[in-house]
Order: sequence, then structure tokens, then C-alpha cells
Amino acid sequence: MSKSKPNIVLIAIDSLLADHMSCYGYERQTTPFIDRFAQDGTLFERTYSAHIPTTSAYASMLTGLDCFGTQVVALRHKGGLRQDMKTLPEMLRDEGYNTTCVGFTGNPSSRGFDTYLDYQAWGSWEEGRLPKAQYLNDVTLPELDRLCDEDKPFFLFLRHMDPHAPYLPPAPFERMFYHGDETDPENKSMEPVLAFKPFRDFLASWLPPGISDKDYVIAQYDGAIAYMDACIQSIFTAL
Repeated sequence: MSKSKPNIVLIAIDSLLADHMSCYGYERQTTPFIDRFAQDGTLFERTYSAHIPTTSAYASMLTGLDCFGTQVVALRHKGGLRQDMKTLPEMLRDEGYNTTCVGFTGNPSSRGFDTYLDYQAWGSWEEGRLPKAQYLNDVTLPELDRLCDEDKPFFLFLRHMDPHAPYLPPAPFERMFYHGDETDPENKSMEPVLAFKPFRDFLASWLPPGISDKDYVIAQYDGAIAYMDACIQSIFTAL
């Protein structure tokens, strides 16, 4: 580690709602580690994404420009970023930093890192529960050791895919906030959700068949947040 330049770790978390984080007043204890970290850090209460979806939002995050400046507005952006603008990893590399990106390989918004590492970040209910956040840790922790052994400051960018759908947190997180019967035929709360097209087909493809209780789906999302929070704690412990 350089004595004059700090190491930088930027943790990006896909599809995380602030109003489902306990540090922002959510009634469920979804983010106990982040809560403790926020108490000693800076908690922003009026922060807005520069754009949606993923590609355009990260383009803004990693350049400091809005979507008019990046000219990236689509999830599947055609081509790369404009060559006349620099990304954060490119600027830090010019300042002598080692730069590593975990979980964002091949996206035009992730241009400029020295090292790209991937992990299994997608799955389906047919394949079973998927420990996405732990897979990220399995890749990140050895890379963190390598970066710390170098005589250069580092910038480590992590893209978490929990709690992004499909909501498949592993045990015990899948039942942390739900103790009912998600297939109860008397429960009709999913009917309005599944009646809304085109969202219906998109969501239904990521859920096991027969889910009738919307609270189960919400609990899976919250469980994925809690699981992500626990795995992030492992990263901080290593730091």
C-alpha cells in the first residue's frame, strides 16, 4: 500500500432499495453490518441514481457525467464509451493505482480496469438457491490479498448481484423474514401482481410455480439483502 495514496474499494449493489435497508428506517433488520458502518461514516439521505438501467447508471457512476454526457441510455448499449472521456479506473491508473473490477466484465461502462474477474451471478429457481454474494467473495478475497501485497495503491470495484432478481438467497436467509405457506391457495395476494403485463411474465419466469403470497416474494428480496450484508462484512473483515 502506498503511504500517500489511499486504497479505494467501491461496492456497487444492484437493485437495492434504500427503503428496504434498516439503516434508513426499514422495520426489518436487513442490513445490520451496513447499519454499524453507517454510524461511523456518512449516510446520504437524498441521493438519486443518475439514470437507469444498469449500463447507463454505472456509466455515470464511473465517469461523473450524466447520461447526456456519457451518451449511454440503454441496458444493451451498442459500442463502447466515447474515447474523449475518461473513466474513474483510467484516471486512477494514471495516478499509479492497480485497478480490479469484479463482476462487470464486458460491459461498456466498465472500461479501463487492469484486471477483470467474474463469478457466477445468475441462476434460476430450477437450479436451486444461489449464493451469489459468497461467489463474489470467493473471487474477491484472494484478489484483495494480491493487491495488498503490491507496492502500489489499489482501486477495487465490486458489483454485487444480491439482491437483484431472481431472489434466491441461501439458507437460512430464505426463511429469515417469512414463516408462512407461500403456496396457500386461499392467499390471493399475488394475483394483482401476476395480472400486470408485461411485468407478469418477467417476474413469473424467476419464481417457482404456485407462489400465491406476495409477502413471500418480498421476504426473499429482504433475505437477499441480509445475505449480501453478511457477505460484505467478510470483505470488511479482510480489509
